[in-house]
Amino acid sequence: MKARDWAAFLGPNAGYYLMNFKRMTVTGQKLAVSFSAFFFGPFYFFYRKMWLPAAIFLTLDVFGAYIPQLLQFLVLAESPLVAGLNLDVFSTVLNVLRVVNLAVQFTEGLFAVYWYRRIGEKRIARVLQSCSPAEAPAALAKEGGVSLAALIVSLSVVLGLYIMLSFMALAPLMAAPMAGLAV
Repeated sequence: MKARDWAAFLGPNAGYYLMNFKRMTVTGQKLAVSFSAFFFGPFYFFYRKMWLPAAIFLTLDVFGAYIPQLLQFLVLAESPLVAGLNLDVFSTVLNVLRVVNLAVQFTEGLFAVYWYRRIGEKRIARVLQSCSPAEAPAALAKEGGVSLAALIVSLSVVLGLYIMLSFMALAPLMAAPMAGLAV
């Protein structure tokens, strides 16, 4: 791939990615540190239009971090929804999930740039085959770049689900004091 095609595709921070892609090509190494991918996980992938990794890592986050956090909150609040839960087993499962979640974060942070390169190569090749050289820069910019809309939508959906699940979990707790007031 030519650097100008990559630059058109990458959009913001093209220099960072081009430097890492060149190093990967020269050394054959697949690791590159991406603090954005490490700290923001699936939202980084949505922002960079890497839909499959975004969906996979969001699913892992939901089941590996968000739902366990909600369950832990329910246990601390002594919710009737988790009344029969074995706390020793639950604590062990939470600790295992924390370790798995940390491993997923490191995987995201260390391999995101490599995956972006692989996905980008396929998309660039597809765009270059489907349009004329004069149309290529605009088509590459549209196919690549970043998506603020995807970032906002994904953040909104996760936040909305988290709030909805929190309210559903809290409803029985909030209803109990209200039942005492009706007497």
